[in-house]
This record gives sequence, C-alpha cells and structure tokens, in this order.
Amino acid sequence: MKFFIKQKFVLCEIIILFVLSLIPFLWFAPNHIIVGLDSGYPVDYEKYLDQRVFTWMASHNFGVDFSAEVGVLPYSSLAALLSHIGIPYFSIQKVLFSFWFFVMLGSTYLFLRYLYSQDKYWFVRLGGTFFYIFNLHLYSFMIQGEQPILASYTLLPLFTLILIKFIRNELSMLKTAVLL
Repeated sequence: MKFFIKQKFVLCEIIILFVLSLIPFLWFAPNHIIVGLDSGYPVDYEKYLDQRVFTWMASHNFGVDFSAEVGVLPYSSLAALLSHIGIPYFSIQKVLFSFWFFVMLGSTYLFLRYLYSQDKYWFVRLGGTFFYIFNLHLYSFMIQGEQPILASYTLLPLFTLILIKFIRNELSMLKTAVLL
C-alpha cells in the first residue's frame, strides 16, 4: 500500500512539472513567432532539415561547406517532425519551448529526487526545480529561443547526477563512460 501512495505522490509532482512546462504557451501572442539570427528557427522547418542533412550545399554560389551545421540535426529534426505531422506553423515553437521546459524540469527533478528522496522533501524538489528553470541567467536564452543552450541546461543536472553516482560507487566506470 505504501508503494502505491508513494507512486501517487511522485505522479502528482510530475503533473505539477508538466503544468509548469506549459508556461511558454503564455508568452506568445496569437500568430507570432520568434525570428532572428540566433534563434535557430527557420521559416520552413522541413526544407531547413533537408539542407542540414548534407554537408555540401550546391545551391549557394559554387557550393558551400555545411559540415559545421550537422550538429543542429537533433533540433531541426524535432521541428521538422512536428511540421510534417501537421502542427500549425505558429504552434511549432510553442510545442518546442514546452518540450524543452519539460525535459529541463524532468532532468532537474531526477537530480533533486536522487538527492532528496524522502517524501517530506517534496518542496525542496519542486522549489529547486522551479528556481533552476526560471532564473534570470536562462531568461535571455529563453527569449531568443536558443535550443542548444536549453539542451545543455537540460544535461547539466543529469551529468552531475551521473558523476555523483559514480563517486558513490553506484555506477561502474563503464556505465559512467557510456552515459557521459
């Protein structure tokens, strides 16, 4: 019985995190998108992905080396997938922002859940997660919509969690190397 009560408690915390991840829907005015050089959001998501799959773009002048752009494939592919399944253009950025918020909240929650695993520390877990995501340092990257920064902000708690587990001998060296 205690197991099911504990699982319901964790489920309630995850639902709270999911609701917090919907906050980006409040930021966008109807029929507005984020544009700009640093934002990384193209006008046509699928065409942008098609251009990034290859390392040579013959359509510009006599050709351009695009090998440095291969790193944006994970970000471009998610947006192109959303576009391909028919999500309206003005909603794709909202969905992407909510996705990044949810994975940032989730990774921080996993880290704090490991450090404060007792149920009485629910406020520490949720409060720490909230303040990790909603801070002034990250605010400027949220406004610009820089997905690589949001991704690295997502990986930081997981990276720290893996290192702590390795130091405490809860993970082998091989598992740690594979996960990192």
